[in-house]
Amino acid sequence: MLTNLGIPQLDKIIGDIEKGSLIALIERDPRSLGSLISLLVTKRKLEEGHLVALLNKSLPLPVLLNRLESVGIDVDRYLESGHLAILDVFDSYYEVKYDIPGVFYVKGGIQEGAYLQKSVKEILNIKKEWMRRGLIGENTELWGINYKLSDYLDIFSEYGLIKIIETTSEIRFVHEAYTKYPKGTNIWIFSGNNQTIINLLYRRADYVIETRSILTEEGIKRELYLIKMPKMGRIKRFTYQIKGNEFRII
Repeated sequence: MLTNLGIPQLDKIIGDIEKGSLIALIERDPRSLGSLISLLVTKRKLEEGHLVALLNKSLPLPVLLNRLESVGIDVDRYLESGHLAILDVFDSYYEVKYDIPGVFYVKGGIQEGAYLQKSVKEILNIKKEWMRRGLIGENTELWGINYKLSDYLDIFSEYGLIKIIETTSEIRFVHEAYTKYPKGTNIWIFSGNNQTIINLLYRRADYVIETRSILTEEGIKRELYLIKMPKMGRIKRFTYQIKGNEFRII
C-alpha cells in the first residue's frame, strides 16, 4: 500500500511512499525551518481525514498548540474528533498535565530505562481510542510525528537516545500496538548536527531528508537534500521556501 506526504511539490520529487515507512527529517539548523515540514504534513493528513499521533518532546503543550495553529491546523476540532492525538512527553517529564481531550501522558515519570515501554503503552491506548471511535477504516492512514527526536538528548543521554532508536525498531515487530493494530508511517524529526545519531537514523530510516540554510546578501537560502530513498541513485538537492503554510520548490 502506498501513500505520500500530501505536499504536492515534495511528492513530485519523492514519489509514492510505502505505508509503514520510517522517514528521518534532519533539520541541520533551525533557520532552515525543516521541522516545519512535518507540521505541514500533519495539516494535510488531518485535512484528508487520516489519523495523526504527534509525540511532543520539544515544547510546553500550549506553545505546541499555538505552533500547530500557526500552520493552519484547527487543533480543537481535530483533538475533539480524535483524528489528532498528542502524546505529551515534554510535560510528562516536568509532571505537568493539561485537561485537554486527545492529549495523552506517559504515566509514572520519565526514566531512561523504562520510558520506551511506557510510551508504547500510550501509543496502544491511542490506537484503542481510534478503534473505539470507529476512526480506523480500510483506507485510513496512520501517521506518527516524532517532534523532535533530538530533544531526547536533553532528557536522556546520547547512549539513551541510541537505545531508544534501536529498540523502537524491534518493538514494532512484537508489541501489540503494532501487531494487533495497523502500523503507521512515521516521521522522526532530528534537529542539530550530532553525527552519531544522524548516522544511526540514516541506517534505520527508509527515507532521509535533510534541510540546511545559508545566509546570503539576498537573505536566507534554504536547501533540501533527498539523501536516501528506495532505489535512489545520486543525492538530490533543491532550494525551497516556506511561506505561511505553503511549501514551494524554487
